[in-house]
Amino acid sequence: MKTSPLSKTFIYGLLGIGSILMLLPFVWMISTSLKSGNEVMMMPPIWIPETFRFNNYVEAFDKAPFATYFVNSVIVMVLSTLGEVITTILAAYAFSRLNFREKMHYLPYWLQR
Repeated sequence: MKTSPLSKTFIYGLLGIGSILMLLPFVWMISTSLKSGNEVMMMPPIWIPETFRFNNYVEAFDKAPFATYFVNSVIVMVLSTLGEVITTILAAYAFSRLNFREKMHYLPYWLQR
């Protein structure tokens, strides 16, 4: 089925609008991170700060223990991945070597993981 150029233009236009709407929160987050405290609270809000305060990032890294947060995230990631791998290995062994009545019932569940 061929689509007309007009419908392609309409679809790409909708996709473009959707992608811009999806990017707006990230642009707002970056913009807000570069504002001063007063500019953040201004009404109506401004998109582009008067002066870009890159010092906000330095202050954030000085006040919060980001190294500890990173180490905690790595520990959780490694342990959860290890648990998933061990569980998957055991299940794969059971499905390949053992014969049990509900094998075909559980196999699709494990394959989709």
